[in-house]
Amino acid sequence: MIKRITGGFALLTLSSLLTAPAFAQASLTGSGYTQNFDGLGTGGTTLPTGFTIRNLQGNNGTFTAANPPDSAAVAASTQAASQTLAIYNQTSAPTVLTVAGNGGATATSTDRSLVSSPTNVGGKVLALQLINNTASTLSGINFSYDLEVLTTPSAAEDVPGFRFFYSLSNGTTASDWTPVPGLTLSNTALNSVGTANTSILFPTLVSAGSSMFFRWVDDNSAFSSPDHMYGLDNIRVTGISSGTAAPEPGTLGFLAIGLVAFAARRRR
Repeated sequence: MIKRITGGFALLTLSSLLTAPAFAQASLTGSGYTQNFDGLGTGGTTLPTGFTIRNLQGNNGTFTAANPPDSAAVAASTQAASQTLAIYNQTSAPTVLTVAGNGGATATSTDRSLVSSPTNVGGKVLALQLINNTASTLSGINFSYDLEVLTTPSAAEDVPGFRFFYSLSNGTTASDWTPVPGLTLSNTALNSVGTANTSILFPTLVSAGSSMFFRWVDDNSAFSSPDHMYGLDNIRVTGISSGTAAPEPGTLGFLAIGLVAFAARRRR
């Protein structure tokens, strides 16, 4: 049985500007965007459209609980030399992933996830670029995803789970990337599944054809590899039309916070 830990619902404001995209991007349409990584199959090594793998500078001593990855570290991250996924299954021996992995419960499991377990870097970044193909101007988005824990090492991690950041500019300075607490998950129990669900309002309207950038950050823990293996899964994004009034720029903060709920599920 896998325990589900459901994150709070929050309404945030963002403050960034739009620029042209740098890499191939996935499409946010009027019906939304979803990605459960099952399309990778049991042996796929090519990232889904819109995803890239990046590295945080440093090593396993760079980030700690008192000094977690921040906007400056995310902005300074670099694209990994290899974008080819390794294949990881829970029934096989733990593997050190130098890039990222196509993960599942068994070698034949069709329920897949995008797996991170950093080594030889400061941390791993799973990056997604979405283009607004809703044919509407957006004042915000609804965003949710799952964090699955596939392995648990003997020592506790310094910064468990995924920290989440967004940008509307894909820039290289700290001010270009904003952490989103409502989309940060830290469940660490083996086979646990955490769910984050947050609505975000933009202070600047996002026109049709413009891009949005999202990064999940997994730091390289201080103890010897392998780290926890975390699986990113079940991403769900829908647009909020410009009929919703946007807050004034610079008023970052939670506008509404929901309760945390707990449930249970089995892996499919």
